[in-house]
Order: sequence, then structure tokens, then C-alpha cells
Amino acid sequence: MAFSNDSITIDIEPWFIPIDIFKISCAIIAIILALIFLHIILFEKSCHTVPMLLVSNSYLAQLIYAIDVLLIALFTLQNDRKQNQFGYSFCILGVIMAFNNDSIAIDIEPWFIPIDIFKISCAIIAIILALIFLYIILFEKSCHTVPMLLVSNSYLAQLIYAIDVLLIALFTLQNDRKQNQFGYSFCILGGSISYAITMIQMYSYLLQAVYRYITVTYPSRLFWQSVRLQTILIIITWICGTIYIIVLIFTDQIIYLIDDQICQMPLRLSFLTIFNAFYIYMFPLGAIMVIYFKMVLYVREMGKRATPANTLIRAQRELRMIHRIVTLVLFLMILGVPYVLFILMSFFNSAPKYHFRIAYIFIVISLVFMMIALFQIAEPLKASIMKKLRRRPIDIVPTFT
Repeated sequence: MAFSNDSITIDIEPWFIPIDIFKISCAIIAIILALIFLHIILFEKSCHTVPMLLVSNSYLAQLIYAIDVLLIALFTLQNDRKQNQFGYSFCILGVIMAFNNDSIAIDIEPWFIPIDIFKISCAIIAIILALIFLYIILFEKSCHTVPMLLVSNSYLAQLIYAIDVLLIALFTLQNDRKQNQFGYSFCILGGSISYAITMIQMYSYLLQAVYRYITVTYPSRLFWQSVRLQTILIIITWICGTIYIIVLIFTDQIIYLIDDQICQMPLRLSFLTIFNAFYIYMFPLGAIMVIYFKMVLYVREMGKRATPANTLIRAQRELRMIHRIVTLVLFLMILGVPYVLFILMSFFNSAPKYHFRIAYIFIVISLVFMMIALFQIAEPLKASIMKKLRRRPIDIVPTFT
């Protein structure tokens, strides 16, 4: 961790690291089991009862607790491995880390606090929208389909990202308001989560595009379209994201940036910077574009052949959905242009002083936009909400005899 306090070397017993690994293993097993059971409760109609709702609440609490234990065990392992004694990110959530270093006053620009408040507002709006949409998907039977499972995965990633942005913005506002310079709890972890969740978000759109392409080009491959396979793919993306968080933390890639009051990977010409751009953005975006163009060619070929009308209409509908996904991702890329420019400028040591503060303005705008754009892709969700909005109360007129 890149705080200015000095770490203290401590004695490590031989059994510390094996116990840490055991705790991590148990926590991972608990997380996997909780996700499996919650998935079954969510999509098995026989489980849609009040008692199972209460059981799912218990599973959700256990899932969050297991994630918390996993994070604590990971940082304990990191300290034991390096024989260091200092507080770690996420140690005291919501409280400033009690390090021995003194905070240093820094210059605060007049636009810092208004921008912090704007980021907090956008994050709160995104969280509210995500919770509403996920609630409807959970309890509306018409939304219990494979495409909506993939959409709900995107909403879940957006929800976690919005919460992460909210916590980061709150602590940035606190430091800006007090004109302090020191790291805060959740800093290193929050920065790592932002990279991992962005990756999961991009690959969730890729999963949606792949599924819609398969349903048209390989309609007889039912296993490829099954809930089981799509769930496995979703779990794999989240496992990759979790591993990515661990790698970023254990390799000390995320540091506290004083000017921006945020923990991020410093912008510089390095292998990891280029790898991030390819792994998080370029590969999923390129794959989605390839799927879209292949889908366009396939639908055109179907139009030239003697194809049943229902099959052609379905293919055209799926093509429109992929087109919306492409539009969504491209707009996300447009909002990320300032961040890309700052990366390129950093290669020549000419990035603006407050580049992350500026880039995060566009990121929080994209949070709200993505919530609304996903709504346009989720036809059952849109139909359910419009049905509720159009519902009119029935006026009962008394009759006299």
C-alpha cells in the first residue's frame, strides 16, 4: 500500500500462512455454494414461495459475509507473507485508517467539491435504478428467461460498480472538504474493484451478443442456449474478475494518487497498461463487433434463401438486439475517450495534473446512461414496467335501486 506510514516487521508463526490459505479456500467454497443455491431459487418456479424468499435472504446474508471473510483473509495473507504490520484497505469500512502518519494539507481547487457531489449524485441514481430493475427481474415471471439472466448479470455488475464509485467519491469528498492528503479505508480495494468490475461489465455484454448469435445460427444446439451453460459462463467471468482483483492487490499495482485523492493504477507506458486496454476493452469490443457483422451477413443470406417467415423475423429481432448492444458499448467507449487520451498523454509524461478527477466525471455519467441503455435491450423488463405504468385504477360507480 502506498501510504506514507512505515510498516513494521513482525514475527510470523509457521502456521499463519497455511491457516490464511485455509480461510480463503473455505470462503471461496461458501461463495460458490451461495451463488449456486441463489441461482436455483431465482430460476426454479417451485422455489418462488414466501418461505424460500426468507431462505434466500439468509443465503444472501451468508454470501456477503463470505465475501467479507475472503477479503479480510486475503489482506491478512498479504501482510503475513510480507511480514508487515499495518492496516489494510477495507479494514474499517467508512472510517479513516488509523495510521501513525500525519495528514498533509493540500491545495483544493474550487471545482473539486461540486464535482465530488455530482459523482455521488450520479452513483446514487445508478444504484436506485439497478435495484429497481433487479427487483422487477427477480419477481416478474416474464423476466425469468436466459436473455434476462444475462441482462441481470450486467445490472448486477453495474450495481457493484456504482456502489464502488459512491464509496470512492464519498471519501474523496471528505478529503477535499478537510483539505487532507492521506489514504482512506477501501482505497486500494476500491481501486482494484473498479478495474475488475469494468472487465466483468464488458464481458457481460459479450455474453449477451454471443447468446443471441447462437440462438439464430445454431438453433438446434439447445445446450449452448441453456441456463446451465450461461450460468457457468457468468460464474467464470466473475471468477476471472476476482482473480484480477487479487493480482492487482498482491502486485501493488494500485497506489494512492495524492492529486486525485483516489487509488488507481498510475498512467504510464507499461505492459500492464497495454494489457488492461486489450483485456478489459479491446478484446470484448472487437468480439462484439465481429459477432454483429457476422450476424448482419447471416440475416442477409437468410433473406436471399427460402426461409420461413417466423425464423427470419426472429433473426431480425435478435440482430436489432445485438445492434443495440453495439450502440451501448460504442457510447461507453466514447465516454471513455478522455481516459484513453490521458493514457496516451502519459506515455509522453504530459497528462493533466488532475486527469483521474476529469476522467471520472465521464465514468459516472456512463453509469446512469448504461442503466437506461440496458433497459432498452431488456424487452420483458420494459414491457413489465410499461404495463404497470399504463395500469389505470377502476372507478366503481355506486348503483341505486
